[in-house]
Amino acid sequence: ANRYTQYMEDEHFVAVAEQLGSRTQRQVISHRGGAALRWEEVIALWRTDAAFTLFFTAVLAASPFDSFYFECPPLAAASAADPFEFVLVQAHGFARADPSDFAEHIGRSGVGAVTFANLGGDATLVAPTGDPKLALGAARAAYGHLAAFCRAAPESQRVAVWQAVGEALHGMLGGAAASAPPVWLSTEGSGVPWLHVRLDSRPKYYHHRKYAR
Repeated sequence: ANRYTQYMEDEHFVAVAEQLGSRTQRQVISHRGGAALRWEEVIALWRTDAAFTLFFTAVLAASPFDSFYFECPPLAAASAADPFEFVLVQAHGFARADPSDFAEHIGRSGVGAVTFANLGGDATLVAPTGDPKLALGAARAAYGHLAAFCRAAPESQRVAVWQAVGEALHGMLGGAAASAPPVWLSTEGSGVPWLHVRLDSRPKYYHHRKYAR
């Protein structure tokens, strides 16, 4: 049986999804007619190329799962030239979007995303900003988790979130020695029902065991 179940392309890039069991998809993005994108390329594209970011979020939005966890293998300065890949692991729903836990961070007007440390100080979080009084319904629902965000949030905000992720990763890797510890890029979201991309010092909430080593 053909395990490659999904294929998307635009002018410059091709994304291929491989099904790993019933609840997990592994995704790789390549240059059209060329090699798989490396981590360092993806980080640069997130920082500077809105068209790539919208293609990337369209790939996520096309997942067959209504909701999912996004998880990447560990990234370190020494592995920045490795091929970029990630998995989407099916989730069984999230709580209704509620920004109250992040209200002190996300209420800032004029920016589409905000970067801040988690309470424990061992992870950096990137979240879309929004009015904490945002009306219930479709507008707020777009912010509850990554699948909803990629399918329903404004394009400008999708770009802003991943640009902030790229800037944070670039900052972490820029001055890092080859021996510096890795960072795990993911979303989980079971605890706080407002999208937040995690740049974590350990894979504490991972579901895909291969990446949690």
